Amino acid sequence: MKVQSDKYLYLPEEFHKMHDTCMLLIKQMEDFITDNTYKDLKAFSIPINESEQTLLNLYNGDIFDFLLEINRKDEFERLVVYNLIYGLIIDNCYFLQEAFNCSSKKRLVVSFSLLRRPLVFNMVIILRLLFEDDFLNKFIRGKELYQNKEIDFDAAKFPHNLKDLLIASKGNLIMNNIPGDVIYDAVYNKNISDSLINMSDKALHPVTTRILNNKTGPMNLNFVFSTPEAIHEQWSYIYHKMPTILLYYIDLVDTLVFSRLKLSNLDQVLSERHRQRLLFTKDCFKSTNS
Repeated sequence: MKVQSDKYLYLPEEFHKMHDTCMLLIKQMEDFITDNTYKDLKAFSIPINESEQTLLNLYNGDIFDFLLEINRKDEFERLVVYNLIYGLIIDNCYFLQEAFNCSSKKRLVVSFSLLRRPLVFNMVIILRLLFEDDFLNKFIRGKELYQNKEIDFDAAKFPHNLKDLLIASKGNLIMNNIPGDVIYDAVYNKNISDSLINMSDKALHPVTTRILNNKTGPMNLNFVFSTPEAIHEQWSYIYHKMPTILLYYIDLVDTLVFSRLKLSNLDQVLSERHRQRLLFTKDCFKSTNS
């Protein structure tokens, strides 16, 4: 197979438009990091009085503990949430951008491995932040809870009600294009052989023997002996499933950010993001929106 161009490398032309759509959707998420409109996610000021300044000058701990000590719980929670959101978005962009770059280089096993962290595990954290009332408190108290063995808390651990959280997103997201149960099957359903969690399992483990529908799959080295036909099927999987998953995922991120970040021009910002997203995806989701 010949290299197509510096941009698409080995990626067949039939997938170029979908590749561009995915990269543009990721760019919309990256805007939260690079666009000055969202600068408060990175840093914001907390006014303190003279006595608090004196205490701060003498304080040896971190700013988080200091805010709790001076009874500034609201500012403390805001700082925690903004740092968490900002860190998750950066993490998502790193992994997703590299996943699609590796796809164009025909390194599909690397692509599937990289897709796992943002779209399987980070999505759980975002869902829990949005729809679990006590999640933030557990996250903040995580070290204390762990030390006291009060609760086995892991922010990215799949909750027993994961499917319910996804279904609960219907009607609670900004755009609501994709039903949550569709995303559950596409990403998390271990009984579906080509769900993302199963595909990324295969990418990360040379041999998998998961029993599916009472049948054990043939013993093989996953992705090691991929024929040209198998590579084409892997590309087809990425570019037919990822736009839908990414559209839902970015809707989740938008909902999380705009539920926390107070913008004076929120309607204008949302309208422009919506317009751009429709432009990016107009050829990808006609059947979904119909």
